[in-house]
Amino acid sequence: MTRGAGSLLALAVGLAGAGCDDGLARDTQIDDLRLVALKLSPCEQRTGVVTQVSATIADPAREGARFSLWICPAVGDCEVDSDTLEPGEDVALTRLSIPGPGRLWALACAPEACDPDALTESERRDPERWLARNGGPGVSAASADLAPVDPDAPPHPPSCLNPTLADVPASEQTVSAGAVVGLVLSAEGAGVAWTWTTAGSFPQTEHELDGGVLDIDWSAPRTPGAADLFVVFGQIGSVGPDGDWIGPTLGVTVWIGHFTVE
Repeated sequence: MTRGAGSLLALAVGLAGAGCDDGLARDTQIDDLRLVALKLSPCEQRTGVVTQVSATIADPAREGARFSLWICPAVGDCEVDSDTLEPGEDVALTRLSIPGPGRLWALACAPEACDPDALTESERRDPERWLARNGGPGVSAASADLAPVDPDAPPHPPSCLNPTLADVPASEQTVSAGAVVGLVLSAEGAGVAWTWTTAGSFPQTEHELDGGVLDIDWSAPRTPGAADLFVVFGQIGSVGPDGDWIGPTLGVTVWIGHFTVE
């Protein structure tokens, strides 16, 4: 389990809005446990090949969480792995062998909210039903359709590429309450970016990029405390003009900032 940036597969859950106070941009603030993105290494999945998967998780309460990831083939048992996000950490690590095309599910639970390890095989095959009964504060779920290629397929350009972070600000900073902090970040191969924060506000969530550069202001909250900033860069051509996902995967990379507000 680590802090920091990585090449990630973004989930649609990351584009959902979150509440915010102080009259700032409401859809940019995360005020409850939320899955932000998943990292697949390699980004392009291959059938039967073990893939390292990490989850970037926003945890404003800094209570930690239990994380579970699974994919269920049409025939055979579900492939499942889990990890614990310790308080103050951002990334949980798992490993899966992708059995074939299917829907990858991720579930994060805050302490006392739920136990992802307790899901039965039938509940993992129908997680929407489980979520309808058990969803709520401290529970965050997301899914993504995977279409892994045959490991014996001829060489071909990869369908999933992750932007590479180039220039980024310091990930640990101390700022004044109410300050407006200018941030300039760049990632090679990125055509879009999304921004979220656990305190304060960005002016908007989604940003089209020119040359992979994001120049944005973050408004610190008016009261002292801690803020975690998440900037997700998406690969060029991964999102359509109407915001629709193109293809089963989205290559991304993530910068995480840990700011102290005084």
